[in-house]
Amino acid sequence: MGYRADGTDERVATHVVGPGPNAIHEEFRFVPDHDYQLAEIARLYETSGRCLEYLGDWHSHPGAEGYLSDKDLETLNRIARSRTARVENPVMLVMAGQKGWDPFAWIHERSSAWVWGRRSITEPLAVELFEAHPGFRGGDFSVFPSAIESARCV
Repeated sequence: MGYRADGTDERVATHVVGPGPNAIHEEFRFVPDHDYQLAEIARLYETSGRCLEYLGDWHSHPGAEGYLSDKDLETLNRIARSRTARVENPVMLVMAGQKGWDPFAWIHERSSAWVWGRRSITEPLAVELFEAHPGFRGGDFSVFPSAIESARCV
């Protein structure tokens, strides 16, 4: 969850929705608790005064590279086609690495032409990590009003 920075196409993630209490975690498979995630996304949207938006998905590749799998690409396509997600160009963040965690981000974009047998392109994005505001409590947006103002809430 987050917003687009004022006057740019940059996305700023302010919240990460976790897997949920009924998620399935296996060595090579992960199934999120979909009901929990939908409820948490709705709660954050309402709590923010409808300023935050769903930006995309995130997950980890423990002990591996930050490239997207075929399943990850399918997920991005499904998110882009979803009317309820309301995000035309979703972002996929992958936390990966052999020794610690490194962020890798990818954006899904529709193409008017066929490219390598597909009508969508997935491009890497630069990732900048920031420390959370010391007063932020997970839902209290009053501690950084300028960020919410730049989200162009209507």
